[in-house]
Amino acid sequence: ALVVDPVPDVQALQVGDLFFYANSTTGFVYHVMMYYSMDPPSLIESSTNSTRVRTLEQAFGVPYEKISYGMLL
Repeated sequence: ALVVDPVPDVQALQVGDLFFYANSTTGFVYHVMMYYSMDPPSLIESSTNSTRVRTLEQAFGVPYEKISYGMLL
């Protein structure tokens, strides 16, 4: 499961902020995404052979307004 670190307000995010996917039991980080755009709120991520841009809702499965501290996704 993914644990969300504190984000006081989505409006406080700045382009270049990093999002880390980590195992909630071990803390092992297995994926990193970067905040890319405010309109709409989007992330950019890369794998071995591709790069893509996704909205926060596409990335986390919930509207960005509902993402809160301590939430398991």
